[in-house]
Amino acid sequence: NSYVEIDTEWQDYPELNSEELTMLIDHFVDTSYKLNLFDTVTPWSPGGGNINAIEDYDLRQTIADRMRRFSSHVAVQVNDPQSLAYAMHDSPVGMFAWLLERRRNWSDCDGDVERAFSKEHLLTTMTIYWATESFATSVRYYHESGFKSWKPVHDRTPVVEAPTGITYLVPDTGQGPTEEDRQYYNLVYTNTHPTGGHFAPYEEPDAVLQGIRETFRKLR
Repeated sequence: NSYVEIDTEWQDYPELNSEELTMLIDHFVDTSYKLNLFDTVTPWSPGGGNINAIEDYDLRQTIADRMRRFSSHVAVQVNDPQSLAYAMHDSPVGMFAWLLERRRNWSDCDGDVERAFSKEHLLTTMTIYWATESFATSVRYYHESGFKSWKPVHDRTPVVEAPTGITYLVPDTGQGPTEEDRQYYNLVYTNTHPTGGHFAPYEEPDAVLQGIRETFRKLR
């Protein structure tokens, strides 16, 4: 039998594309966001539930802190992406501030963004968004995912049957894998890394590269 093998590596939202693509092929990711991430009645609310019902105080505060960091980003881009895009494409300063804030608050930098990213990298990234006018398309995906949530075409476990590797960067995702991850993915490799934030390939390239190698080495 002949077949085509495609290996993929993704982080953050493109990872959701990767999961959908790789229902039949293998992939490595450095977060564990699920394809049904926004499959709730309130897709604009990270977590999609009332955390006041959580009895464990420390857990409740941890979730609340994470929601605070992500809530404005998710809420406006799910509900009003086009309005936001008009403003961003009208002001390079506004767009740069929006993108920079995420890199400061979501990376493992303790508030010093240049500890995680060089000025050259930041300016290059933001210039690409500005010059290509791609901010609108990047935020529109939140709206489409929020209100047209992906559904699997089968009811088997795991949902993602392709061989999968995940590296968990603790400051961003916490320890892993969780029991939910084990049920959702066909895991062939996992690793927990003590440092690194949301922008894994740039912040911790060695950890990501190791994960890619170990994942696909098992599949040769």
